[in-house]
Amino acid sequence: MAKCKAKRKYEDQHRTFLEEWEDAFFFIERNGKALCLICNTMISHFKASNLQRHFRTLHAKIDKELPKGTELRQQKLSTLKSQVKRQSQMFQQLTKHGETVTLASYKVAWNIARAKKPYNEGEFLKQCFADVIETLAPDNKKLKDSINDLQLSRHTVETRIADINNVIESDLHADLNACAYFSVALDESCDIEDKPQLAIFARMVSEDCVIKEELLDIVALKDRTRGTDIKEAMTAVFKKANMSFEKLTAIVTDGAPSMIGSVNGLVGLCKGDDAFPEFWNFRFEDLDQKRPQITFLIDPFNADTDCLKTPLVTDEAASELEMIELREDDRLKSLLKEGHVTFWRAVPTEKYPCVKRAALKLLSMFSSTYVCEKLFSTLKHVKSKHRSILTDTHVKELLRYN
Repeated sequence: MAKCKAKRKYEDQHRTFLEEWEDAFFFIERNGKALCLICNTMISHFKASNLQRHFRTLHAKIDKELPKGTELRQQKLSTLKSQVKRQSQMFQQLTKHGETVTLASYKVAWNIARAKKPYNEGEFLKQCFADVIETLAPDNKKLKDSINDLQLSRHTVETRIADINNVIESDLHADLNACAYFSVALDESCDIEDKPQLAIFARMVSEDCVIKEELLDIVALKDRTRGTDIKEAMTAVFKKANMSFEKLTAIVTDGAPSMIGSVNGLVGLCKGDDAFPEFWNFRFEDLDQKRPQITFLIDPFNADTDCLKTPLVTDEAASELEMIELREDDRLKSLLKEGHVTFWRAVPTEKYPCVKRAALKLLSMFSSTYVCEKLFSTLKHVKSKHRSILTDTHVKELLRYN
């Protein structure tokens, strides 16, 4: 009779997390486990088959929307990893070392806000935790005491969410002050109580071509939504964040007269205000008019040498000379296949100051108000007929979590 082979324990296989799984399955290693960057699921075993099964079952559309090997996939992966890192840093700011129970309550509040659940869900979850421990580890008195000490009342969850929002907002303001350029996308819609809400998003780019898009603010407008009302609200948000108007590259809006009106619309009023620099304003439908500049951003070696105009550059003649010289740079040309963001990151500002500045400005621009429209869809879920008494501050805090 053949001897039965002893079944190998998982620990005996000495599995380690492989870096290639990040791009393949959108997982990273976190505290000895595999963390899904898309849904935050933790998988204990470092097995490719387990990660692949999770990815193909729950996130198969990623491979269609962001094919492997594309720059879009790398950007999405980088963005998700940055969010996880920022979340970890944020919790470190909110709690002192060793205050694990407090930290746990912040993490529960974070997940309640992300799921857009009511604040009183905290007490329900606490009871669930207690029942689970009683079933799985009835003799673990230390864990039971920790669950009992967990503060998850409605008021505590509300306070925790506000604390986290303050940290996120502070980090956002710091990023805006440090960025090279930024643009804003604005749109207006009404909530469940028919009150007009103005969504303002910021897209910023750093000197090393790191791009971020964040909700800057959502402002409850008065009964009237004239261009002057929208401008006043936007300017107040800029000042609150201590943003430099000189870094503004574009204002992207929908086609409403209060937005694009050349005299009394937001765009017209801003262009007539000396505090604002010369900027682009367009809607998604206008992108075709910017094709020469978009070609320059994506493939500068096949763009017209005279495609850079004000306000992208201040010296058009110098920019044209730099474009001619850039076309002869074989070292940079070989980098373009790695993606246009990677390419522009490698372009030296000292040698090509005009074209590099133009590229940074273009990278900072929104192409549409899609982010605003997506936010308003979430708003309908957050401030529904069952939660219509939420304050404007509460609404903003919940919408800031993605």
